[in-house]
Amino acid sequence: MPSAVRILDYLLGDGRNLAGDRQVADMVERMMPDIGLVVRLNRMFMRHAVTHLVAAGVRQFLDLSAGTTAVGNVHDVAQYVDPACRVVYVHADPVSVVHTGQLLVGAERAVVFEANPRDAEEVMAACGTLLDLTAPIGLLMVAVLEGIPRSCDLVEMVTGYRERMAPGSHLVISHFTGDHRPAQTTTVVELMRAGPIPVHPRTYEEVSRLFSGFELLAPGVVDAGRWHAERPLDLAEQLAATQYHVGVGRKPEPPPGRSS
Repeated sequence: MPSAVRILDYLLGDGRNLAGDRQVADMVERMMPDIGLVVRLNRMFMRHAVTHLVAAGVRQFLDLSAGTTAVGNVHDVAQYVDPACRVVYVHADPVSVVHTGQLLVGAERAVVFEANPRDAEEVMAACGTLLDLTAPIGLLMVAVLEGIPRSCDLVEMVTGYRERMAPGSHLVISHFTGDHRPAQTTTVVELMRAGPIPVHPRTYEEVSRLFSGFELLAPGVVDAGRWHAERPLDLAEQLAATQYHVGVGRKPEPPPGRSS
């Protein structure tokens, strides 16, 4: 069966994918010809966000993203800046867990385990033996929330994590959207819903609400090309970047006299 992780691998130029993955990716590309650029720009945002968090003093990360690719994962980015950074990956898909485990062979301070990212209590309890939850963490939900159906209350899900994170922790989100290219997005959504990998785009307002209780870092919720980009984007990149709403928030210190 096609896998969202392996489709992403293929679109990023990685070779860990199967014929079914390539077939779906090629169909998506026919409907949205710049989808490869879209996912690369989203990946660029992740790199910028992780680098920013390490510079802000964060040294431990929890990544709930859909899966890992051959290069450029959270531990690659964070440990390039500071080898002491610790990274925990959580995937619901057991095949993704196996693939990630293979990629982490020989990697220090980076592990993966299987759990349902929707269950903050389960995930954070498991992470308690791997991360110091009394200290700030960087929680990444990059290109994963669009795979969660609308029957799930994402605000409630994110709140479950926020309540279990120490003050000074950061939340990193990127979410697929149809706000700027509704017709193309609708065709992609219909294709994916006909298969085993449904996609649920959300609006700017819906993504912004996920940062409730966090201090949103500048420049706020923006497209994937506008978050601390190191160079101006060309016109094709600017268009591709609008397919993702992204943002980073910080959990503030509690008011005096109140616990977090």
